[in-house]
Order: sequence, then structure tokens, then C-alpha cells
Amino acid sequence: MAEKDNTHTDTAGGKREDEFRLLHEELTAAYEEITASEEELRQQCDELLRREEDIRRQNSILTSLHETAMGLMKRVALKDVLTAIVSHANDLIGTSHGFINILDAEQGVFERKVGLGHYAQDIGRKIKLTEGFGGQVYKSGAITVVDDYSASNRRLDGSFFDHINQVVLVPLKRDDTVIAIFGLSFLEPDRSFSDQEISLLVQFAQLASMALDNALLVDSLEKELRERRVQEQKNWRLAYYDSLTGLPNRAYVYARLAEEFDKAGRGKTSGAILHIDLDDLKLINDTLGHSIGDEIIVKAGEYIVAGAGEHALVARIAGDEFMILLVGESDREKVAHIADTVVRQLSREYAIGESRVHMSGSIGIAFYPDDGDTAADVLKKADLALHEAKISGKNTWRFCKAKLQIVAYENMVLKQELREAIEHEELSLYYQPIVDAGSGRIVSFEALLRWTNSAYGAVPPSRFIPLAEENDTIQRVGKWVIEEACRFARQLAEMGKCDIRVSVNVSPRQIIADDFVAVVCQAIDRAGISPSQLEVEITENALIASLEDSTQKLRELRNIGVGLSLDDFGTGYSSLTYLRNLPVGTLKIDKSFIDPMVSDAVQLQFICSIVNMAHVLGLTVVAEGVETEEQLAKLVQCQCDFIQGYVFSRPLAEKEAILLTFNKDLFAKV
Repeated sequence: MAEKDNTHTDTAGGKREDEFRLLHEELTAAYEEITASEEELRQQCDELLRREEDIRRQNSILTSLHETAMGLMKRVALKDVLTAIVSHANDLIGTSHGFINILDAEQGVFERKVGLGHYAQDIGRKIKLTEGFGGQVYKSGAITVVDDYSASNRRLDGSFFDHINQVVLVPLKRDDTVIAIFGLSFLEPDRSFSDQEISLLVQFAQLASMALDNALLVDSLEKELRERRVQEQKNWRLAYYDSLTGLPNRAYVYARLAEEFDKAGRGKTSGAILHIDLDDLKLINDTLGHSIGDEIIVKAGEYIVAGAGEHALVARIAGDEFMILLVGESDREKVAHIADTVVRQLSREYAIGESRVHMSGSIGIAFYPDDGDTAADVLKKADLALHEAKISGKNTWRFCKAKLQIVAYENMVLKQELREAIEHEELSLYYQPIVDAGSGRIVSFEALLRWTNSAYGAVPPSRFIPLAEENDTIQRVGKWVIEEACRFARQLAEMGKCDIRVSVNVSPRQIIADDFVAVVCQAIDRAGISPSQLEVEITENALIASLEDSTQKLRELRNIGVGLSLDDFGTGYSSLTYLRNLPVGTLKIDKSFIDPMVSDAVQLQFICSIVNMAHVLGLTVVAEGVETEEQLAKLVQCQCDFIQGYVFSRPLAEKEAILLTFNKDLFAKV
């Protein structure tokens, strides 16, 4: 019985051992599996971190390359691009030592254009293709790394190369041809270029090559343009300057005269022409030779320049002939003083080598536009005056006196003719439209007086108006103008254009006349028009003589509905002081203020200030003498109300002016 129980116990113990053993094996297998999974997971995490670092590094590289590309493309000047290439390359790699060499294919050398850091002292060096490593890079077209450059037997001369450790040379190409090489260096013995940095420089070189190619193209074009300008300047000088004296020649001074007479025709300028001839130079040429004559001409040119003054234009127009153009100078005393100075400068002994020759010059003087309406006319008058100086004994000057006598005689005749001009129906009115700057609608016409004399033809107002004031015919002429303007206004009204005003200019003598207001009112009544259809234009100067009386008469006209405008605003005296007290409703800005406004910002601001001031005072503004689209645009920008000038229409005869009012689309461009 006891033996049986022991057997049972042993069997149970063995069974438990087996169960423990199996459990241990299962746990061991599970542990090993968990350990293996943990290792695999760790490896996966490491791989993900590596990939994340690679992506971050790649993004950093791409960002750096993008910023580099943008920085390079913003530059076009060759020097700036070269400096930027080296600077950006240094920043990408983390060094401060770099350079760039440009290939001069004709000379077979690289020239160091930029050097930073250690290379700053080596700028300008020219390196043959057989020197250093440039030739190797040029032939291979591949990036090259040089270890321990200072110890290389191919290093360039210079003690500062002793401190350079590793150098990388990177070719820049146009298509497949090397056009430049940039290099970077490390001075530290423990620092070298990694494969990743080399790869980055390869990508950077592609961007730098494009930027450099573009800059070289721009530089080449700029150089070509510079050379072309130099050549054009040479050609221009050959065409317009005298090769012997260096002074302007006939072509130059005649071109300048054409400009001056264009201005003179519009009343913008005047001046004097002095025609100079060296006395007896032909005799010098025949006896001493043309070389001596040429030297005298050169010296004479210098003396004439010295005597004419700094504001004169001196030209040599023929063999022994010179010309002085005095722009804007119409004072006869001043011109006479200049002529006298030049004559004295020319009259002297000329020392030419071993020869000593006494020379002098004669001068003929004419004024424009007084002595002629064209350059040819005035030059002819100057030539006639020169001839008079010659026959008067030479070594002197003469005015063109005949013109003065002619003008005095003509003025006397014109004054007499003017008295009969109305009866002979020689007077007429032309009408220039004044246009709304916003809509392009014609708001009024200015009546402009014209006189066509049977003997003298068209006589300009600038000439006959002063004559009319001198012989007191201005009252009769002025009355006729007002009556004709009212008649024209009636015609406009009959055609449904009663909203278009007609303006007339009145002189100071008309305003101070006791019956001035009565004359205007009678003309309005006879024409049967509304007073609002008439506008009276007066100038600031017209009011000065009798400001209080004139202002009272203008108020009377305004009270019955006649429009009033202040003409040539800004050209008078204290206009801003009394402007508020004048009964005018419109300011007309003088053309002299309009002309320079496009090119002169200060003048434009001045115009805008006038417009703003007028609007504050409740006045409208007309800009006179507007000739160009640029002027028109600036005036619209200044909020000017109305425009008058050739940009829209010249003054028109009565029938043409009436037809113009029915052309609705004519000024649609405003």
C-alpha cells in the first residue's frame, strides 16, 4: 500500500516539471520574438529619422539654391553677378574664401575678377591655361578638388597660397564650353569638402552659369551701345563742328537758327546775329601760304570767343567767316558793346612762327525777328550790314539800319491804314474753342482779331494793337470787336447753341473809357442776346492803371449777367493780393506757365496750386496755349476745368467755328 502511494507522487512531480519546462520554452520564445520585434522597430525608427534628416537637409539645400537663384537673377551688372556667385557659394558651403576667374579666349588666359577672404589680395591676376589647375578644369569641364593645395607643384606663385588647404574648382559653362571657374577654399587642415557639398556645388553651378551667361550678354550689349554712342558722337561732331577751329560749323548754327526762328514765329524768343569776316585774309593766303592763313583763322576764332562772352554761340561758317548768335539778346547797346569788343580783339598783330601779320575783322549785325521773318532774311540783312562795314573802311561793325527806317515808315502807314480798316472791311474775327476738360464739350469761343491789309497783307495783332492804342483807334476797333462777337453769339443762339459763350479781350484804354459799360450793353441789346452769352476778358495789367474804377465797371457788367475772366493770370503784378476782390468768375493761366510743366515737376505743382486756389475762391480755370497731349493729361490731373489751344483747334473763321459746334465726337478724347 505504501509503495503504491510513492509511485503516484513521483508521477505527479514529473508532470509538473514538464509543464514548467514547456512554459519556460514558450516564455523564452515569446521574449525572443519581442526582442526581435523591438530591434526591427528600432531599426525602422532609425531609418525614419535618417529619412527625415535627409528630407530636411534636401529642403534646406533646395531653399538655399532657390534663394541663391533669386539673388543672382535680380542682378544684371557683370561685377555684381560675379561677386554674388562667389558670395553665395561661400554661404552654401560655409567658407569665406572664394574667387572667380573669367576666361579671355582670345588671350588664352583666365582673369581673376573677384576675390573674397584670402583671395581679396589676388584680384586682377591673369593666369595662363598652362598655369595652375585652370587649364585642367577648362579641358575636362568637370569639378576638381585639390587636396593640400599649398604643397602642390602646380600651385600659383604667391606667399599667401601657403595657408590654403583644400580647394574646389567649379566650371561655369555656356552650352558645353567653360566660360569661367569659381573656386572655394578651406584654410583649416581638418576641414574638407564632403560629397554632399560637391553635389550641392554642381547644382549651384548650373544656376550660376545661367546668371553669368545673362550678365555677359548684357555687358556685351552695353559695351556695344557705348561704342555706338561714341561713334555717333564722333559722327555728330564731324557733321556739326569745324575740324580746324573746333567751333560749331555752318550746319550747326543754321540748325540752331531754324529752332530760334520757329520760336520767334510764336513770339517766344528774339536775338541778334553777328556776321564776321576777317579783313584781307585772301591776301595772306596768296602771299604767305594757306598754312599761315589757317593758323590765323584758329587764333581769330579764339579771340572771337573771348570777346563774345560765355552766353554766345560762335561758329565758323566759311573760310574766313564766323558768326555769333546771341539768343534772347535784343538790347542794341549790349550787342553794340559785344561787337566793339570783338572788333578790338581781332585787330592785332598775329605772331605765326617767324611771321608777324596785322589782321582785323568787320562785323554786320541783324536782329530777329525785327529784321526778317526767316533765317534767310535776317542772314541777308546781316550780310548787307557786313558789306556796309567793309565799305566803311573795315575793322568796324554796322547795324542793319535800313530795317529801322522801313519799320518806322511802315508803322506810320499802318496807323493811317488802321483808321480806315473797319470801313474797308479788312478786320475779321477768328474763334478758338474753349473745351470742358471733363466732357470735351465746347463751352465758349474766344474772339481773336485779325487784320489783312491790302498793301501789307496779314498784320499780326502784336504789331497793330499797340499802334491802335498809340493813335487812339483802339476805341473804335474795340467797339467793333464787341459788336461782332455779340452778332456771332446770336448766330449760335439761333442754332440752339445759346449755352456757348463768346469772349472778347478788352484793352486798358477801353476799360478806363467812361462809356465802356454802355458800349457793352448796347452791343448786347442790338444783337438781342442774353448778357450771359458774352464774356469779357481783361488782363491784370489792364486793371493796374485805375483799379477801383475798373473794378466798379466790371461789377456792373457782372450784375447784368456778363461773364468776366482774368486773362494771362500770373504775368501781372500783385495778382494774389487783390484776386478775391475782383468780380471775375474765371482765371486763364498764361501759356508761358503751361509750356514747361511737362518737364518741370515744380512748375506742374505750381499749376496745380493755382487751380486749387481758384477752386477755393469759387473760380473756374482755363489753361491757354495747350499744344500737346502730355500737357493736356497733366492739366486734367490737376483738375483744370477748361482747355484752350492747338491740342484741340486753331482759331477758326466764323463758318468753321459754327460747324465745329455740331461735331459732337470731335473732342471725345478728353
